[in-house]
Amino acid sequence: MTTAKRGEITVFLSLIFLLMLSLLTSLLQSVQIQNAKSETHAVMTLATESVFAEYQKELFERYDLFVIDSTYEGVYENNEGILQRLSYYGGGRTNCEVQKIRYLSDNNAKAMLGQIDTYMRQKYGLSQGERIDIESKDSAESLQIENWIRREEQKGEQLQGKWEADVRAAEAIIGKESLEEEENPLSGMEKLNTPFLLELILGKEEEIPKGNISKNEPPSLRHLQSGYGTFQEVKEPSKMFLGEYIEEHFDSFISQRDGAPLQCEMEYLLEGKESDQENLQKIAEKLLLLRMASNYLCLIGDEERKAEARMMAAAICTLLLLPELTEAAVNFLIVLWSFGESIMDLRVLFRGGKVALQKTKEQWQLTLSSLFRMGKGEWDNPAADDTEGISYTQYLKVCLLMEEKGMLAKRMLDIMELNMRMEKGCEFFRVDACVTALQVRCNSVFSKGITYTYPCTYQYQ
Repeated sequence: MTTAKRGEITVFLSLIFLLMLSLLTSLLQSVQIQNAKSETHAVMTLATESVFAEYQKELFERYDLFVIDSTYEGVYENNEGILQRLSYYGGGRTNCEVQKIRYLSDNNAKAMLGQIDTYMRQKYGLSQGERIDIESKDSAESLQIENWIRREEQKGEQLQGKWEADVRAAEAIIGKESLEEEENPLSGMEKLNTPFLLELILGKEEEIPKGNISKNEPPSLRHLQSGYGTFQEVKEPSKMFLGEYIEEHFDSFISQRDGAPLQCEMEYLLEGKESDQENLQKIAEKLLLLRMASNYLCLIGDEERKAEARMMAAAICTLLLLPELTEAAVNFLIVLWSFGESIMDLRVLFRGGKVALQKTKEQWQLTLSSLFRMGKGEWDNPAADDTEGISYTQYLKVCLLMEEKGMLAKRMLDIMELNMRMEKGCEFFRVDACVTALQVRCNSVFSKGITYTYPCTYQYQ
């Protein structure tokens, strides 16, 4: 007798096995795809970092700034060079397109200011909390210095107006034809005006720098390409930190480099004129006002020198039969004497010496008799240096506190581009082609048409 056997269990187990095998195959394929995604993402992240490792060496050596030259020495345009380098480092298996980009010149060079802040913080070994304390102190000190400068400039402008009024009143003395030039000590004073200020300070033998920025189209005067997209905000340096960076990386009249296209760089940052001579002239006028205010206060507090000026004015007006102009002549002499002492101070500053911020009568240098030779030739007594005073560079740093950081940053870019082109031989260099942050959208295609899209981002801090 034959017994029949049923196979339901065998068929069920076979179906379960097929389902498990299918699930296992799907899981393995999913793991393979995820592994491929992770590997591809890691490769492209490394490729992005490799591209940013190819920073512009000459700019870093000169200014301690990190950027990518997106033109790759003028070979590429529209960031094609960056995309080609990404493809090369990524093995050519991923297509990339720029999603966000930031150039060095964007938003008044905020990226540059952010790198300057990082550089200065690292230079002084400051932590985040310490930097906040430094910035609070800097802000308070900056405000005090700015207020002092404004007060001194206002005093200097008032003295300049007073001098002009006294000159008009004393024109009868200066231009009196009844006396020979040798008999009138005030003759020649009309030659002392601002166009000849540099000649008075430097002398006829000293060569005035002849650098000029107008021969090249600076970034501040041309249309720049702009980046797009937003990145992590950067921290701008305090004004004190920015002044320290500028002193370290930019030259001035007393630290000029031979052969530099623009020798008075700090002066350009402050004044923005085309030529070294114009910038130096403006700085000299500004420092003259500051020194005149200080010297005038010192002189009117010195009763001995005031009496000397009064005696001289009375003698001159009596000799000219113009006693009614005695008081005007006294005022004119005092202001003129302050001017002459300020010229002496600027002579010290422009040769790299120091001058006391607020002089005492013992520190006064110019005699009244020497003052009368000011418009006729060289003075006999040389200007003395005060080792505990303020230097020319320190005066410039003080003046930098008065300037808006965005304007300073634009002019810094002008000088950087000029020096890179003229001194470093990088004729292709443009600040608006220097990339500081980048985000690309990557598209990778795997087997069976599976596509993986992801971003890769990097920025210099």
